[in-house]
Amino acid sequence: MNNVGDIKTFTVAAAPPGGNNLTYVWKWWDNTVDVTVVPTVDKKLNVGGVNLPVTCQYCNEFGAYSTLTTSVTVNSPPVIIGNAVITANDRLFPFSTQMETRSYDPEAAGALSFAWYVGNQFIGSGTTTIPSAGTYRNYYTWPNVNNNLTFTQRITDANAGVTALDYSIRGYAPTGLTGGGSAISNSIISNTNNLGEVVIGPGQTVTFTVYAIDLNPGQLQFTWSLQTYDGWTFNYTTVQTPAQLSNGSYRSQIVIGVAAQYPGLKTARCTVLNVATGQSIELKQTVQLNASQTPVIHSVSTDAPVVGGVYSILNTSYVHFTGTATDRNNLLLNYRWDFWEPPNVQLWGKTVMLRPDQYDYYSDDALAGGPRTITGNLTVFDRFNATAVIPIQSFVTVQVTV
Repeated sequence: MNNVGDIKTFTVAAAPPGGNNLTYVWKWWDNTVDVTVVPTVDKKLNVGGVNLPVTCQYCNEFGAYSTLTTSVTVNSPPVIIGNAVITANDRLFPFSTQMETRSYDPEAAGALSFAWYVGNQFIGSGTTTIPSAGTYRNYYTWPNVNNNLTFTQRITDANAGVTALDYSIRGYAPTGLTGGGSAISNSIISNTNNLGEVVIGPGQTVTFTVYAIDLNPGQLQFTWSLQTYDGWTFNYTTVQTPAQLSNGSYRSQIVIGVAAQYPGLKTARCTVLNVATGQSIELKQTVQLNASQTPVIHSVSTDAPVVGGVYSILNTSYVHFTGTATDRNNLLLNYRWDFWEPPNVQLWGKTVMLRPDQYDYYSDDALAGGPRTITGNLTVFDRFNATAVIPIQSFVTVQVTV
């Protein structure tokens, strides 16, 4: 029996009349044409059917021709009804899947048979049921897909006609879990401050934050661990199971007080676990804890004019004082000016201004006996009250006259 996919040879049995140098034009049932100079040709049987027509027209060099006709019957292979079904695919390894077709024999020549292969290896016939007359349901279950596989189902009818169907079963390993985070101090910091450095002080905390996302499904669990072997003065562990964020990621955060910690490098470890896949990653964040250090005052300046080699202003003039200091912890600084002369005057800011005649100490009567000097202290301190103090007159001496 001829079957779809077979290669069949067609031959003009006896040399037709008309001499030598004949050309043969073969016209097939599928409207294709082959031309040969010999009375034979191979044709792949590409459709099933009864009495498929074949025409051979041969002619000589003078244009004389004759026509022969014949036909061929080709067994139609089994036909798959609808689409094949795969119950599970493109999932996390390992998983179980079932592959299934429904099929029939268009010639109804007999029962269909089924065979399943992985590559060239026969693995079984699957399970066959007949849900209705002439219709065959055949399926195969693979219980443990742990790598990408291609299965082939061969459906054969009673006349050896074959329909083969490939199933590409794919999955993915438990990979794709990624994450990152940061350690941020609650300090008010200057632009040059390193977020990974924190000053130890009252009320000081460090916030550790981790973000993680997994391409694989499953709840993410975060286990934080701060231990003495990582520089801390205590052992601390906590577990969080946060809700998934709208972008598909998860966030976990802890806040640790560091007022009682010793200076040095500290490490916080966070293990992120996908509870469905069992895959985990460890994220580490480090923070440098620094002892609070006193600020350094570099200078005090004034805009008072120099008269006779000294700063000198009239008591009705305004005078500015400006302090310059740095904090060795890179924290923001506060400036406080405590004046002795004029007495009991306190001003705040890096630059301050005063007008002497607003104070009785520099009234015209008070200055009748001669110039008086502006004196006092500049105090600079950070948020942890680390403090530096210096007399203003150690940098500038400003005399007030009338």
